[in-house]
Amino acid sequence: FQDQHLKGTLLRQQKRKLYLMAFAFFILFYTFPAGMVLYWTTSNSLQLIKVIFLRYRTST
Repeated sequence: FQDQHLKGTLLRQQKRKLYLMAFAFFILFYTFPAGMVLYWTTSNSLQLIKVIFLRYRTST
């Protein structure tokens, strides 16, 4: 029971940090040239697609 509760707590903390980092990078990159923001957005989007694909593939 404690392990599962701990996993839930860690997942919530990790999710919160992920959103906080995305917000921080948005603020940081706001003044950067558009190419840098486009690169960052594209790179993160491709990574997200890759993770979703790998999770789907391993769950079946």
